[in-house]
Amino acid sequence: MSIETFIEEYNNDKASMAAQMEFLTEALSEKILQMENQGWVSLDGFSTVTDDETRGPTLDFLREVSDRLRPLAAENALFSRGAQLRNSYIFGRGMSFVNADKLRIKKAINEDQHNKAMMFSVEAYEMANLALFCDGVFMAIRDITTNRFTLLPLSQVTGTVTNPDDAMDIWYVQRSWSQNGKRVVKWLPTSRVQTPVKTSISEGGESVAVDKNVRVYIKHTKRQVGWTWGVPDAFPAYFWAMAYSGALQDNAKLLNALSRFAWKMTAANKAMVDATKTIIEGSGGIGGTTMSAGGDLSSVGVPSAQVNFGSSQPLAALVAASFGVPVIALISSPGATGGSYGAAQTLDIPTSKGFEIVQNAWSGFYDEVLHDLGAKEGRTEFPAIDTDAPYRNITSIATVVELGLIHRDEGRAAVLDILDIEKVHDALPDLPGSTDKSGGSVVSKQGV
Repeated sequence: MSIETFIEEYNNDKASMAAQMEFLTEALSEKILQMENQGWVSLDGFSTVTDDETRGPTLDFLREVSDRLRPLAAENALFSRGAQLRNSYIFGRGMSFVNADKLRIKKAINEDQHNKAMMFSVEAYEMANLALFCDGVFMAIRDITTNRFTLLPLSQVTGTVTNPDDAMDIWYVQRSWSQNGKRVVKWLPTSRVQTPVKTSISEGGESVAVDKNVRVYIKHTKRQVGWTWGVPDAFPAYFWAMAYSGALQDNAKLLNALSRFAWKMTAANKAMVDATKTIIEGSGGIGGTTMSAGGDLSSVGVPSAQVNFGSSQPLAALVAASFGVPVIALISSPGATGGSYGAAQTLDIPTSKGFEIVQNAWSGFYDEVLHDLGAKEGRTEFPAIDTDAPYRNITSIATVVELGLIHRDEGRAAVLDILDIEKVHDALPDLPGSTDKSGGSVVSKQGV
């Protein structure tokens, strides 16, 4: 490829990029006008969120969004990392079920391997987080006779019946799926049904059976007052993630082009240019070649060192803001906050508080499951997201033990947990300052 051809292609690409940006700007302006005049619509070619803005997103809209976000969560670096960060903040330290010691409940939660895989394991929590991230809703089906759980993907939900007086109160969901090659359609009652469960529901003049042996538990995210469904956690980031990825790709193309065509040759006349070209081609490159008199080499366009990948970072910050995570963690770059550790820590404080709220929302979901399993006093607890360094925690424990605010066995259990030490002895060790059989002091009281 000649220099002239490269310059021509570069100018064409630049003009095409400018046209695309102009089109994108016009499209965004048009969408903003639609938001102002017609209700809430998406920013990147999605169908209208809802025909009735008081009921929120439609199932068709959510399925369309889910079809786009699910592949991104598996393939796109930003979306994959964003989902991982949200899962780490929410479920990173696990959770515990309190007052759920009845044999039947323990069997359903801890011993049934299928239930653990679907609802009560590290992998299950990751799937639950991804469901809210990509679908905006997490649904689980429980067989009320066997307590066996099955996850219900959004793609299989084809209809809903809500409280006539409250669109947010879902009573039944219609499930359509393939059962060994046979199309099956059933209505499933949710855990919120307060009236007697129906035997069938009529739709379009056709009666469809209701499975009375199951209950559906539903967890929403980003749902507004009056909405039947919420929107996925990743949805606000879609537009900005595509813009950021495009900016990086454009910079990479420019850097690659400049690295291949870094120099141009100039001379007093065309004959001298041709002669110099022959010398360079014959020597296999520029290195080691002696230029003819009057010939010169100069760089083409912008030096590659001036291709600034960091100029696109504000777009990554918008993606991080949409995910609700710090940008320094999303793109794994200390430069995201100017290399300041203190700035990174400051950014992380409100993030942690925000995810504590998300944890509380998940507690409500699992509490409902525990109560229906028979644990009327059962509750779900999450460990604290933020923890001090181990030595600080141990110092605090030693202080409250010395002050008599907690018992020594409680302090010992807490320290063993912090240091991840397996308990070997049931008896507590001697107190610091106690004496051995010979009457000598074992440990000085100083510094206890």
